[in-house]
Amino acid sequence: AVRTDVASAKGAGVDALLPAPDLPAGVRIANARGIHGPQMSEFALATILALAKQLPRALEQSRDRLWKPYAVDTIEGRTLGILGLGAIGSAVAEKASALGMRVIGTQREPKATRHVERVFAGDGTRAVLRESDFVVVLLPLTRRTRGSLGAVELGWIRPSAYLVNLARGGIV
Repeated sequence: AVRTDVASAKGAGVDALLPAPDLPAGVRIANARGIHGPQMSEFALATILALAKQLPRALEQSRDRLWKPYAVDTIEGRTLGILGLGAIGSAVAEKASALGMRVIGTQREPKATRHVERVFAGDGTRAVLRESDFVVVLLPLTRRTRGSLGAVELGWIRPSAYLVNLARGGIV
């Protein structure tokens, strides 16, 4: 019998499908890895820009008919840390780099990645969190990553930095 209590996965993660002890031997579970790069990278950059430009505040002031000026940040020259330089992370890096951001990140097996100044192994999370003005989390949810960004790790982030979690909630 095939599991029917799990909705089909439309994302890159297969965590909702696993473990699957009732699947016959030899059945492979595939995911949609790689197809979400354009959409998710645009969403990541939209979120970074919204935070830097304080768009929620602007919308609130507009709704309340308040026209109080306030300072906003620029992202050019700022450091973006990407935890999880897979297909989506690489797409984020390309777009962020085009906007003048310095990009660093982590990869399970570090290799030179276009538009990324420095790639750390997974144990480089501390360095990425400490150096970054913006951090985008794009890790898969696995036994190893579940809860991997707890109070200690969040304490490594600069007080002025922003954390954008586009991965599963169980990571943070």
